[in-house]
Amino acid sequence: MKARTGRMIAAFLFVLIFLLGCAVSESYRFGQDLSKEKRWDDAIIYFKKALEENPDSQEYKDALQNAKTGGGKNFIMKKRNRP
Repeated sequence: MKARTGRMIAAFLFVLIFLLGCAVSESYRFGQDLSKEKRWDDAIIYFKKALEENPDSQEYKDALQNAKTGGGKNFIMKKRNRP
């Protein structure tokens, strides 16, 4: 009986750790939503916050860089279209 309980606890802990590792930051999700709307400045703020929460995430670093690039392109296009 003790062995079965021990295995159940171990399985529970394994699943819990797995789910926590896969969790996506709420800040990152907000940044993604803002990027889809091309609200680059706002997206950059949320991606930076997500990186503060998880500084080793390459996915978050890439998203921040993409938002910066998108924001730069947007700025250039606005400048070109000015009379």
